[in-house]
Amino acid sequence: MNDEKSKMVNFAKSIKEMISVSGDAYNANSMKRVNVSTETTEDIISIIEAGNADQIIALSEKYVATSGLYQRILVYFSTFLTNDVFITPKKITSKSLNQKKYLENYRKATFFADTVLDPKLNFPRITFKLLVYGAYYGILVEESETEMVLKDLPTKFCRSRFKTHQNVNVLEFDVSYFDTITDKVLRENALKEYPKEFKKAHNAYKKDVKLKWFTVSPEIGVAFYYQDQYKPFFISMIPTVADLREYRALEKSLDKQELEEILVQEIPVDKEGNFILSSDEATELHRGVVNMLKNNPYTDVITTFAKLNLLKVSDKTKSARDNLEKTERSVYTEAGVSKLLFAGDSATAVKMSITNDMALILDIEEQYVSWLTYQTNLKYAEKNKYYFEVSLLPISHYNRNEMLDIYLKAAQYGYSKILVSIAAGLKQSSFLDLIEFENEILKLHDIMIPLQSSHTSSGDDGDNGRPKKEIDEKEEKTIDNEEGM
Repeated sequence: MNDEKSKMVNFAKSIKEMISVSGDAYNANSMKRVNVSTETTEDIISIIEAGNADQIIALSEKYVATSGLYQRILVYFSTFLTNDVFITPKKITSKSLNQKKYLENYRKATFFADTVLDPKLNFPRITFKLLVYGAYYGILVEESETEMVLKDLPTKFCRSRFKTHQNVNVLEFDVSYFDTITDKVLRENALKEYPKEFKKAHNAYKKDVKLKWFTVSPEIGVAFYYQDQYKPFFISMIPTVADLREYRALEKSLDKQELEEILVQEIPVDKEGNFILSSDEATELHRGVVNMLKNNPYTDVITTFAKLNLLKVSDKTKSARDNLEKTERSVYTEAGVSKLLFAGDSATAVKMSITNDMALILDIEEQYVSWLTYQTNLKYAEKNKYYFEVSLLPISHYNRNEMLDIYLKAAQYGYSKILVSIAAGLKQSSFLDLIEFENEILKLHDIMIPLQSSHTSSGDDGDNGRPKKEIDEKEEKTIDNEEGM
């Protein structure tokens, strides 16, 4: 009996050593994984639902820095439109105007709106910050009549609660911001970088802390937001982005698992059914095989005195990958965009998705239109005589050719030629200067023959037949056939 007990002790010891050796061999060849996210999906949902603005903005900042998908969607929307400016002079009197003054102000207004304020450069940057932080705040610093700079303000110390009659958001600034600069010299230097009104407001605040919110004049204050200035518009997609990250990590683990093998060596028995190796000998045999395979991280070794069955995990792997695909789809659904935009296999679906996305960004940019119009008329409108209506044309990087065709056809019926030039990528102010230079100075209209068009061609150039349809006019089957040619 004692012999049997001793054998069982030795057997248990051998099994323990076998597991230990296998574990050491595996760990020696495994890489440590670093989890870049400190919050779980549940933590992220709690932050969003709690509504703490600082935590929400910090979350958005973090995912812009760490999630290529989140950042890509924000960049996609912020760079969607080309921000082409169109200025229309509007007379509000029936009396005759000083034509020279009127034309001079019109030229200055176009240059100011499409070049000095530089919408093509500033609005994509503003929109990106608006989508990251929930709002954009800044001040307009005038260096000269032809040079103005937008100075960004810290979101935490800004708000906007009111609008002007021109539908321009009014900026309010918390002047206690300057007290966060503890060095007195640096604080004075910072105050000098702001308009004088800010220093006056800060001095008033030092006398009465109730006056910490300073209402900035709409002439210099800039405030843009969409729906909720304390909550980034796409923040609700971050939990699904976090889920996607987890599922991708799981898929990577499953991919590795599919590469792994288990080498099973079963101790043989003699004719009488007795093991031909002792437990100590089996341990040494196991140790030798483990050492032989220690440089192969995908192979484990089991030495056994008993039969073993290995259960397959393929069904679980498939389930995990199905969940990954569902999570990927849910990320784009939460953002309100089509996955096909970034991994498209259907031209028609992409086209329709872009159309929907354009409606969103045009809604955001209505604020920019109001601000541009206000700033332009502040300088160049003549009271009770005329003002300037500033528009951002509905032209994106995806529909420029289509819009150019629309404006070109309209021009053929006598409508604006300026719209054609803007749709072609030329600023309105540049077009006016270019036309004057070509016609008045170079006299090109006298020496150049117009380019051949459908109106001037003879029709025998062989380019006849039915015109090609646009992609959104074609059936999906037609597109597939053309792509397969």
